[in-house]
Amino acid sequence: MDDDAIRGIVARLEEAAPLGGAKIRITQHGGGPDESYIVANRAGYLRLAALFLQATVSPLDAERPEVLSIDAEGLFDENSDVFLNWFERREDWTQDSPYDSSSRSSDWPCFLGCAVGALLIAMVFVAGVISIFKQIFP
Repeated sequence: MDDDAIRGIVARLEEAAPLGGAKIRITQHGGGPDESYIVANRAGYLRLAALFLQATVSPLDAERPEVLSIDAEGLFDENSDVFLNWFERREDWTQDSPYDSSSRSSDWPCFLGCAVGALLIAMVFVAGVISIFKQIFP
């Protein structure tokens, strides 16, 4: 399908679903964003379809070439648990996204800090238990 045909479909979908009447909420029901679901009215789903189709023909952002210039402002309900901050179009899946959280190394300092904190708490707990036993059994 050519870009003009897709743009035509996007225009028809947006015309059929005014932004003011579209309601979309992404709600998290479990332990993380991977356990989420979408609640929307008809206009919301039409707008969401238009948004995804627009991603196939949208120009790329000049500052971040992998990010699309798509404005989803006002489309998602403010009570959503999950928000879509940007849309990325990638044809080459052999490269990781520069924004992919799984490729960041910043998780190790957090893990190390938590491990040290847990170790300190355990040491304080053991010292407290020893102190209590010394008081009870001199």
